[in-house]
Amino acid sequence: MTERLQAVEVEVKQLIETYSGVEEAGRMAAEIVAIFVAYLVELDTPDGKHVAVFTDRDFTMKHPLACRPFLFECDVNRELGTWPGPPGRPGEYLVYREDDGLLVAERRDA
Repeated sequence: MTERLQAVEVEVKQLIETYSGVEEAGRMAAEIVAIFVAYLVELDTPDGKHVAVFTDRDFTMKHPLACRPFLFECDVNRELGTWPGPPGRPGEYLVYREDDGLLVAERRDA
């Protein structure tokens, strides 16, 4: 478990301890959901774009939150898998589709 997720767990436990009674359960649940949504937003990729880390031989991919329920259907991942190698030097790239459908990879760690 990451340090941030551990901090989220502590925050939720403290929140639960501050509420008592059925009448406060709805408000407590809403606050817990807000804490976890904030945590998930932190995990998202910049601007909802894919992030690919290329080596000389392959790549790893971080998908935006909107894509994660459909990872096996991800056309960005599929298309990158057909590329012969990195778009430039190995490293980290933001990957996204332009309006015309062209897949673009912009280097992040220049």
